Amino acid sequence: MSGLNKKILSFVIPLILLLIFLLELITQQYSPENAQNHGESNDLIKSVSKKSHRAPDNYKDYVKSINFAIVGFPKCSTTFLRNRLLHTQQFFYGNNRMELHHLRNNDVQELVKLFSNVTDPNVKKKGFKCPDVLYSNNALLNLKTYFPRADLIVVVRHPVLWFQSFYNYRVRKGYNMPSPTDLVGSCSTQDEGILNKLNTNETRYPAHKVCTDRANFHIALSRLGKTKLMNTSEIELLQNHSLPIHRSSNRVFIMELGQLSVENRTRAHQLVNDLESFLGLDVNAGDAHLPELKDHKPQHNIALNVVKSNLEDKLLDICLPAHDDLRSVLVEIGQKASRWIISYFLQSHQVYASDRNHLVSLLNLWEKDPCNSHREIK
Repeated sequence: MSGLNKKILSFVIPLILLLIFLLELITQQYSPENAQNHGESNDLIKSVSKKSHRAPDNYKDYVKSINFAIVGFPKCSTTFLRNRLLHTQQFFYGNNRMELHHLRNNDVQELVKLFSNVTDPNVKKKGFKCPDVLYSNNALLNLKTYFPRADLIVVVRHPVLWFQSFYNYRVRKGYNMPSPTDLVGSCSTQDEGILNKLNTNETRYPAHKVCTDRANFHIALSRLGKTKLMNTSEIELLQNHSLPIHRSSNRVFIMELGQLSVENRTRAHQLVNDLESFLGLDVNAGDAHLPELKDHKPQHNIALNVVKSNLEDKLLDICLPAHDDLRSVLVEIGQKASRWIISYFLQSHQVYASDRNHLVSLLNLWEKDPCNSHREIK
């Protein structure tokens, strides 16, 4: 090697080492964990939780006991997924109950017992449905601690249509629901927390979990910690909330309700295939295909104590002019939610979707009031 080359190397190598050192220093300085130490006024960063429960001695048994969970949201076809699409002999749901709320109730040990003695050789995947998980701090903490490998399935829908569906569901079940206009804001304090801390009013009557605050699907999803939470635009979309965020390793498969339509058979077939792949079903190894996605109409079961002749007067038609202000609140929530899901949540390497272009096109519809184009069937 010539003397000139040696001089160049003697200069270049220290320079490279210096650049690597500076890059590491900058990364540490502006990491989410250290942002609050540099005067950042960011409640989101401060709310990133390092808390976890003490792992039990049989921790490995806990981790292996559950493979997946249908975790959100209410009135977003979670029952359809459990009973129709993910309901073959290779799926085991613990017992015959439709929903399992053990994570929310801190009954983790009991939950594991339900899945610990499965002897059926046909069972390939064990899971449960609980559409309230993303609203519950207990559930999120237990999920992160005990079931870090469980894959999560989430379905979202336009907040306006979600509100109407959930409200009418409660009416059909015999709940004494207040006027929809009284459900703008956060649900009463019987629930676990307020998603949007900018809500200045609380519902005056028992909301039975139906309120505009719970339409903030993006804030609920943000608690899984799948995004960096450092961008000013993201923080604004999330209202700089201060709810605990539990950065978990759980993978998430997200769908918009419209993706369960069968109008486009190619897309419907692809959705099923992508779900199979996400859940780790291997047809070549003997696993069965998921059933074909078929046209399905919502079944409105009415409680026995509900007088059917009075039902129509109590059901909500959210497209009526009397509910313009209510829709305005929900449309604004939908705009923030769709923008955050598209720009931030879907960018995570732990978030999966089928036909992302179609998903994004459906989420973009949240920018507008659906009542301007059609009326949702009650």
